[in-house]
Amino acid sequence: ADSIKTAMYHGEDVLMIMEQETGEIKYFSRNLMCPSSGISYPTPEPNNFSFNSPKGACPVCNGIGTLHTVNEKKIVPDVSKSIKKGALAPHGPQKKNWIFNQLELIAERYNFSLNDPWKDIPEEAVKMILFGGKEKFTKDSKTLGITREYKIDFEGVATFIEETYHKNESASLRRWAKDYMDKILCPECEGSRLRKESLYFKVNG
Repeated sequence: ADSIKTAMYHGEDVLMIMEQETGEIKYFSRNLMCPSSGISYPTPEPNNFSFNSPKGACPVCNGIGTLHTVNEKKIVPDVSKSIKKGALAPHGPQKKNWIFNQLELIAERYNFSLNDPWKDIPEEAVKMILFGGKEKFTKDSKTLGITREYKIDFEGVATFIEETYHKNESASLRRWAKDYMDKILCPECEGSRLRKESLYFKVNG
């Protein structure tokens, strides 16, 4: 009895028993349960079938049915351009600021130049420019005859756009971020707006 109570507690009211001789598995649950898979849900209530309620809304799109996702082609519309000449549409041509300082360091680390066309930039560097990363590296300075240490700590252009759209309270900044995004059908609920557990219920067939 103690083992059953412990299993029910840790299994959130679901218990699996395996026959020692045959290896056959049986599931038991205090809730509604699929007898073959063992998937168990709490007893349904009206809120489970409303996308306006946290209990029913798809957790990925929050019950909206669509998502805004970053489109890399909108960030870099012309791959023949260099970063210096404005390949990164959200930032434009090179300026004297922290972002371009970090891009210079990334170029140094991955052996390319900000004058190179975007299409010729190594894949690892493109990944870091778009999605960010942290890295320390050393480089020998032939003119000074010393080894210098550099530190990259870059959020990533695509990551920054996504964070701005989803978390920034400024309407104008969110509109700016939206220019580099596409509206897509939520892959989790396929536009139904409900969480998949709610969609598994059938009523009268």
